[in-house]
This record gives sequence, C-alpha cells and structure tokens, in this order.
Amino acid sequence: MKIILPLLFVILTTKLSAQAINDSDFSAGPIACGAYISECLQFLHTPKSVETDDEPQTGGKVHLDGRDTVIPPNKYSIYQFDSLEIKTRGAGLIDCITFSARTFKTPRGIRVGDSMEKVISKYGKPSEDGQCADETDPEEQVIQYCRDNGAEGIVFFCRKGRVSRVSMGLCVHP
Repeated sequence: MKIILPLLFVILTTKLSAQAINDSDFSAGPIACGAYISECLQFLHTPKSVETDDEPQTGGKVHLDGRDTVIPPNKYSIYQFDSLEIKTRGAGLIDCITFSARTFKTPRGIRVGDSMEKVISKYGKPSEDGQCADETDPEEQVIQYCRDNGAEGIVFFCRKGRVSRVSMGLCVHP
C-alpha cells in the first residue's frame, strides 16, 4: 500500500502537468542543442578528446530553439569532457548532448541520480517505444521521449530505478 499511493500520485500528476517535449528541453545547463560548440568552449574549456570524422548522410534543415538551421553533410565531431559528450555537425553546431554527472540537469530539473518516477512526473508518459531495457545492457532501462518529427528526442538511461545518464538532441536512440 505504501508503494501504490506514491505511484498513483505520480501517475495522476503526470496526466495533469506533463507536456510534450519542445525546443526548450534540449539543453543541459548552459549547453544547448542548436548552439555552436565555440560558445560552449568558453566555459567548458579544453575537452579531454575530440574525434572528427565523416559519415554518409544528406544533411538538411533542422528547427531547434525557435530557429531553422541548415546542417551541412558529411562531417561530425565528438567533444569528450568529464561526464559530458557533445556531438556537433558541420561548422560546430551542437546536435547531441550526453551527460552522466549530477553537475548537469535538464530544463525540467532532472539530474543523474533522480528516480524514474521523477522523470515520468516531469515528462509524462514515455514515447510509444520508450521505457524498455537497453539491448546492449539488460540491467539498464531506457525512458525515451521523441518529438513528433521523430528526429529529436531525450533518452534517460536508468539503473536500479535511478537515472545514470541522459542523452538529448537529434537522432537520439538508445
């Protein structure tokens, strides 16, 4: 009975307060998808490593943070920091952010270590294909939220009922 009442409260408040993810959900503190890595390096300083490569893709137009941005094809970079990874395309446009430390939080206040129930209370029911086990790690559960366009999303990776890392941006899939 002690477990059922809090879970029922989470479900009821979720239905009343949760909203679909939107442009403002794609940031981790001062780092935002759609910004340029050069803006973030001013406060993140030097990354531990940077991997740059080409990948076969067509590029295209993306709508993030209220603005249309054209992504050039065939170039990406991954900036690795302590507990933070930023993937950029083209001239340094950030399109994916992954963090695994409590230092960062989502705009709705979710940090590493928060419960799965808190995620659901802030974001609502996961996407249709969300809340499943990660195929590469059966002990890890995934709570996934996708935009209607299917190209953007937020994934909360959880272990033992707690968020262990968060990934957000373009083409985010567990």
